[in-house]
Amino acid sequence: MSRGHQPTMDYIARRTAEGLSKRDIIRCLKRYVAREVYHALTHPEPTTKIATLRARRNTLGIPMRAVTEHFHRPINAIARLERGQVQDAELATRYYAWLDAQGAA
Repeated sequence: MSRGHQPTMDYIARRTAEGLSKRDIIRCLKRYVAREVYHALTHPEPTTKIATLRARRNTLGIPMRAVTEHFHRPINAIARLERGQVQDAELATRYYAWLDAQGAA
């Protein structure tokens, strides 16, 4: 069983061969991780389920105003949720259940 992340181990070997110290290599790795985390926080990937909220609402012919009134949220909060710009799993779950109830009616 191998230990560690192979691309990271390869990076360490390459940078060691270039003459960097272990301390410098760790600093570079920390910067890389910080960039990745920052990008993930500022550009979240919409989940498949959330990405279909707007399409489902439009298919049912429900205006955005009805959604905002039902959930007592501002229109931009619902729009950002539908576009996947915010991650609110609890609201998304409630929103889907409400859309299902509207579709069944």
